[in-house]
Amino acid sequence: QKDLESGVVAPPESDSKRTCSVPHPISVFFQVAFKVLAIFSYLFMSWISDSFTLVFICVILCMAADFWTVKNVTGRLLVGMRYWNEIRDDGSNEWFYESLEGQRIIFWLTLLGFPVIWFLLGLLAIFELSPLYLVIVVIAFVLACPNIYGYLRCAKEAKFNLKKLTQGATGFVEDKAKGYAQQAAK
Repeated sequence: QKDLESGVVAPPESDSKRTCSVPHPISVFFQVAFKVLAIFSYLFMSWISDSFTLVFICVILCMAADFWTVKNVTGRLLVGMRYWNEIRDDGSNEWFYESLEGQRIIFWLTLLGFPVIWFLLGLLAIFELSPLYLVIVVIAFVLACPNIYGYLRCAKEAKFNLKKLTQGATGFVEDKAKGYAQQAAK
């Protein structure tokens, strides 16, 4: 199966040499790694160094790397989605959203979960009266939002809806229950 226009071909699922059940383990690693590294830098770099600037730069670099990785790599490989902007001859912008079938829970959990963590860290910075660290949190949160918006638009364009997902899960559970009942009857 070819992934959008990137030319990446997913390996066959029946490959007996395959030892990992995750289709793109390196992509999954980087989907999580830059986010965790940014939060780790925010929480613990002040213990190593008294330099606010160092903490700021590390968090921003991690979040920028995360933004680029999610937009250009893991979105395509893990969920088959991408979005981009084209500028027309008249100077106006046109946004495009594409999606292939397939949803990966790790992609959506990290995409939506880490901004929640940044929001909570922002509340903590407010209660601790740390305006400088609040700036870092706000920037990290803002860097996470465009990917959320873009991929939710991709999902909407693909007519991804909770009802369809729920029906699929219900059908799966019913099929498994019927299979177990038939095995028990034998």
